[in-house]
This record gives sequence, C-alpha cells and structure tokens, in this order.
Amino acid sequence: MLSFEVFCVFQTSEWRLSYVNKEFAVCPSYPPIVTVPKSIDDEALRKVATFRHGGRFPVLSYYHKKNGMVSAQHYCLMY
Repeated sequence: MLSFEVFCVFQTSEWRLSYVNKEFAVCPSYPPIVTVPKSIDDEALRKVATFRHGGRFPVLSYYHKKNGMVSAQHYCLMY
C-alpha cells in the first residue's frame, strides 16, 4: 500500500511511480516501486542504470511539500 504522501507527490508534480525495479531486477538496493521523473520512461531508466554504480538510476529521495524542493539520488560509475 502506498503512503498518502507518495500518492500526493505522484499526483501533483513532475514525478511518477515506476515498477521498473519489480523483483529488484534493475537495482538490488532500491525498492520495487520508485518515484522517478515523468520525462524518463522505464526503458531509459534501465539503460541509465547500466552506467551507474550498483545499477542505480535517478529516483526521488526527498520532497518538501511546502516549497517543492526535491532531492534525487543517482551515482555514476567511477573508473
């Protein structure tokens, strides 16, 4: 069950819920349902994950309801 806060962010901003990580198929450290930018489709997330440490891709990690500030996480591969 999704929390009310997650549902509100999904309904009112430039973010969407994605099931791309269902069964932890893309990133083992992310949950199966993640909030991602609406402008990026799931196939693009899979591709981006191949260039990121641990298969990570951009996800919403913090949303401030009053001022709309967001923090997104993703980590590049380091060589």
